Amino acid sequence: MADNNIFVIAGGPNWDENLANIMANGPEPLKQLMGTVQHLPNNPVQAMAAYAQTALTGRFQKYNPDWFSYVEENDGAYPKTELMDFGLINKSQVALYIGLFDDTCPLTVAAEIAT
Repeated sequence: MADNNIFVIAGGPNWDENLANIMANGPEPLKQLMGTVQHLPNNPVQAMAAYAQTALTGRFQKYNPDWFSYVEENDGAYPKTELMDFGLINKSQVALYIGLFDDTCPLTVAAEIAT
């Protein structure tokens, strides 16, 4: 998406044109995601890619800008980059997504974490 100057999902200044470009020229898996990402306004594309890489590898690793090249060159294997050291973080902007009936992190616990 960076090659097409698309840096923000659903809400960037040129989103209508960007979405049309994705739907006309993008790969099928990306087209299928467009319905979902439109509910994530103004999220940086790189942040979404980093989240997806973490989810696919199952490890909190640093973002890899050459993800697709690596996967292609290594028969579908996901790259493993250096792990992030969350012990070094002093302050961060974090969004918490919680559900009303979440029994892993109930609302009361989430509220304590957020403060």
